[in-house]
Amino acid sequence: MRSWYVFVASAFASLAAVLSLIVPFCLFLYFYQGDLFISASERTSSRGMEVVLYLTPFLLLVGFFSYTVIFKVFKVPQKIIETTQIIKSITLIFIMMLSFLFLVLCLDGALSSFIEALSYLIFVYLLLLLPFCIGLVLGNAVYFILCRKFNAQNMFRKQVHHWV
Repeated sequence: MRSWYVFVASAFASLAAVLSLIVPFCLFLYFYQGDLFISASERTSSRGMEVVLYLTPFLLLVGFFSYTVIFKVFKVPQKIIETTQIIKSITLIFIMMLSFLFLVLCLDGALSSFIEALSYLIFVYLLLLLPFCIGLVLGNAVYFILCRKFNAQNMFRKQVHHWV
């Protein structure tokens, strides 16, 4: 039964993480350009809304699979804000991003610009930490709610069958 809990918790975690990343970006587009859909109708270099509309489903899928792996690999959380789970996952993500950057720069033959690219990587990493942590905390909360609800129902069923 734990797999269904992980499935639902991963779905809610990815939805929360993607929305916590996309909604501020859309608000920035609205306040900066004066209209949310102006960049989708114009053929200029600022086509942020089109990127948001095309990228959101992809981000939901990637987030869902990432949170599923995280919730399956790490042990069952004991608290809603599980600090060891958060620290292990953000360290793993940083190592993966750093190795991907190193691979791309090696394949491109541009290792001389590693320090400049590393500064951009750290900026993007710090920007993505908040939505990632929001997703982890919400996923743990949904997992606890599901465990509490269904375990209470199972205990009630066992007591009813025991009385009969």
